Amino acid sequence: MKRSKSAKPRKKEGMFDLSLEKFPYPDVRNVVYAIGTNREMGFQCGFQLAEYLSHYAKIFWSKCSAFESKDKIVKRLREHIGVIEKLAPEILDFTRGVAQGASGAGLNMRHEDVLITIWHWNLIPPILGACSSFGAWGGATENGEPIFAQNLDDLFYPTFYDSIIVYFPKGGNAFAMMGFPGVGGNNGMNAKGLVVSTQWNPTRDEDRSSGWQETLVVYWLLQNAGSVEEAKELIEEIPVAEARNYVLMDGGQACVVEATPSKKLVRRPGENGEKDFIVTTNHFNSKGWEGRYDIPNSPEHFNFNSWTRYMTIFKKVEENHGSINPDIASEIMSSHEYWNGKGWVKAGANCNRTPCVIDLDREGEIYCTGSHQVFMPRYREFRFVQGPPCGGLSPVFLGAKGYVKIAFEKSPSGMNELMRKDAAKLIVGASELVCKGLEGEMRQKIESALKHYVDGKNAELSAGDSGALFSLACLSRAASRFARAQAYARYAILKARISSEQLL
Repeated sequence: MKRSKSAKPRKKEGMFDLSLEKFPYPDVRNVVYAIGTNREMGFQCGFQLAEYLSHYAKIFWSKCSAFESKDKIVKRLREHIGVIEKLAPEILDFTRGVAQGASGAGLNMRHEDVLITIWHWNLIPPILGACSSFGAWGGATENGEPIFAQNLDDLFYPTFYDSIIVYFPKGGNAFAMMGFPGVGGNNGMNAKGLVVSTQWNPTRDEDRSSGWQETLVVYWLLQNAGSVEEAKELIEEIPVAEARNYVLMDGGQACVVEATPSKKLVRRPGENGEKDFIVTTNHFNSKGWEGRYDIPNSPEHFNFNSWTRYMTIFKKVEENHGSINPDIASEIMSSHEYWNGKGWVKAGANCNRTPCVIDLDREGEIYCTGSHQVFMPRYREFRFVQGPPCGGLSPVFLGAKGYVKIAFEKSPSGMNELMRKDAAKLIVGASELVCKGLEGEMRQKIESALKHYVDGKNAELSAGDSGALFSLACLSRAASRFARAQAYARYAILKARISSEQLL
């Protein structure tokens, strides 16, 4: 995508529906497409998500400046990208493209502003993460098909975790990432069925170094690897910036690369007694980390909640061994009870020892499960849920009953066609409920689904009348609307069925 210096794209009125004013708390994530070289994909992401990027760059400059001066922050950012420059300068083509795209949309963004949205976690004192996941296959699943489920937990910035970004790189694998505007996030899957996911590990001072931030590791692996073994070989060469678990899974195998800047160990299924599954939370489980933890009573180096979540998911997978399907995977990750080493504890939602978390105790903040995903590698499709899968924050966030289904195709138009057909089928089914007299919240959801479906169709029509950049933005808008149509109609159908069963 070559542009003259004077040819700056203009933002058309009504083209984008991604503003903070219109979607301050998106109940369904926007879908954003990017195509071409790394620089071109960066430009397209920056252009389409400029408002979010600018908004959060300001927040994170302020957050990081509370601990270090701006000059020191810039110096550290340059040290990080210096490491990347040696191994994969293409990634910096991407981040520079993001800055150019956001500036082209009318917001003045420097390269450092993009970098602060990526590396901000590495520029503040280490904090404990709280994400959980498991992969299951073979004898553990209902039909032998591999399934990977994950909850991403964090201080809840609803607009920051806004996007599902689907990349079609020139010369690489098509892939999707869930999470941050402009780059991607902590997990994703590519068109070859490789899943890559990261989960935090308690980080000591000696576990920090100049290196690759985790979202860039995910971006690189998904674009360039086609299997677990290929991804493992790539990550072993990458100098990571902090302690992380990198979970890798494809249609036939899985492993976890437990990594710090100075050491990497690979954990395989079965090392802890698993049979056809693997569980990961926020501590290392491989032999070879002796002395790192005093499990479970070392709060400065070990997150006790990580141990309870690990054991809870482990036991629930064992209980459902042989019958796990995508719905049961979501049920496991929706649990609000935990295993304390002796028995089950009913904890409710307001407890971060459980796989699903909604902690409303912190004044002015929500610490909770920000999103839930279920990946089906062999089918090259995934389910996505914004907010906790339990539905405990509904109707604002729909839970697993309002999931969005996305499958890979060769182009954005092909992916939109599948999303549109799925949405249409669900709306027809939901409309039958309206004919039977369904009222209240469920009727409103169905009406909203139809509205978003029509909006998506109109956006597809607009794509044919626009230049390349605006055409891509129209396809992104269409996908975002079909996603909402899917989620609202599916939620109404499933909730209505539950209500009917309760009446019976």
